[in-house]
Amino acid sequence: MEPFISAVARRVGEPSKGGVDEGIMARTVPQDWSNLFNACAKLEQRGVRAGGGMGIIAKVGAAALAGALQKPVQHQPKPQELANALWGLSFFKWYDANIIGVLAHALVEHVDSSTSQGISNTLWALAKFGWFDEGVVSKLAAGMVERIDSSTPQELSSTLWVLAKFEWYDEGIVSKLAAGMVEHIHSSTSQSLSNTLWALSILGWYDSGVYDALLVALLNRSDQLAPQQCSNAMYSCAVASHGGSAVDKLAQVISKQDVSKRGGWIEQALANALYAWAVLGCIGIASDSLDMMAQHLLHEVNDRGPAAFISTGMTQLYLAHLEAER
Repeated sequence: MEPFISAVARRVGEPSKGGVDEGIMARTVPQDWSNLFNACAKLEQRGVRAGGGMGIIAKVGAAALAGALQKPVQHQPKPQELANALWGLSFFKWYDANIIGVLAHALVEHVDSSTSQGISNTLWALAKFGWFDEGVVSKLAAGMVERIDSSTPQELSSTLWVLAKFEWYDEGIVSKLAAGMVEHIHSSTSQSLSNTLWALSILGWYDSGVYDALLVALLNRSDQLAPQQCSNAMYSCAVASHGGSAVDKLAQVISKQDVSKRGGWIEQALANALYAWAVLGCIGIASDSLDMMAQHLLHEVNDRGPAAFISTGMTQLYLAHLEAER
């Protein structure tokens, strides 16, 4: 794949005799760029390196898309093409705040004709870029709310995750997205459920019924639960000061997991779960199940030694240690 991308990059970067405007640039329409970015990003997701040539392709293609917005309407990129392009570009080592802004604002202008997937992917891409504009984010978030019934749990969860990353909060929008997740709960994956819990806790939004519903659904998928998902869910409960039988059952699930398995429970996940135990204990939400979970995790922390946690979760572990000594 890399030789192919490099070859494409050379063709993109080589002006024809008549100049770049009369060469490959002139013959490449917005859909071509969008498809190329999207395809290469999906390869990256699967671990297939698209190659260093993507830097050239991203630079030229993104500029071409921005330029196409100045052409007659029939030659301009469609909303889905803009969304796919931004999503694809976010996977590569390319960043141009001005061009990202041009593409994002153009999509917002046509948000009424955008799909839930397009809006969700755009928000995710902007978060990955670290590019924030309150007007753009608020209109895209509102667009997702209007499409809740036709959205997938992954799209709703991803939107909430982005809002949490940006620390952008609108109670009405967040409440509707959370309610939408509950409506789609039976088709949700463990990843989307844990991401939703994390996002809601970071945003400071709380409804005990929603938290319990998400936790129960997560526990119903206990055979699919990855360590990071367990850790994020437990951490979210601590941030939201949420306790109860579902939290105890989550602690029991964690206690049964092999935390010593290589590539499973990374140091940050261990630290976050122990931090959750410490915080819940401090606010009076304690139980035998939580204590057993903490003992299970602390044993692994002790085996790995402090050096493994210095750059990750020493602060959380210290709080957990103080709680353990009480």
